[in-house]
Amino acid sequence: MNNRQWYYAHLRWAVMVEGKEGLRQWEEAVHIFLSGDREAAFQRALEIGHQGERSHEEGRRWVESRLARIVRLDCLGADQTEFQVALGSNRATEHLPFEYMFDPEGSEPEPPYYQPLAVRHARISRGGTAAAIRFGPDSSRPTGSFRQGQNGKNEANTRWGQIRVSKGAKSS
Repeated sequence: MNNRQWYYAHLRWAVMVEGKEGLRQWEEAVHIFLSGDREAAFQRALEIGHQGERSHEEGRRWVESRLARIVRLDCLGADQTEFQVALGSNRATEHLPFEYMFDPEGSEPEPPYYQPLAVRHARISRGGTAAAIRFGPDSSRPTGSFRQGQNGKNEANTRWGQIRVSKGAKSS
């Protein structure tokens, strides 16, 4: 019998800058996943958090995003079919009169801003002195490319946006 249950993990990373600046900001995310028990769920939350750590250079300063803590770990039960994640509230930056009518049916959701990149199939080509790698689930239909940029920085262009890969960045 499968006794796995859904867990909600609220994770917090500290963005740390080398030198006097130190802590720049906090980054937070919620992950929902299946696990056999609370201890295994805690270990999975730690694994997810460490996978989210990253580092890069900004000029001469080294910047790291470090897992700071698992803020919350809740068991949601085994029979859940949908979840709600409250994102808080924001002060309005525009003025709308009370009579304003919203049109949620007529609006399109924003495209995904985060998509884990996994190179399953890659095609490598050499053009000039820089190598280019096209990646995606099938190399004949790539979803992105990787190349060395003109300024010497490594860049990955995907259908979700551009990613810069810096010295010391982790890969999974």
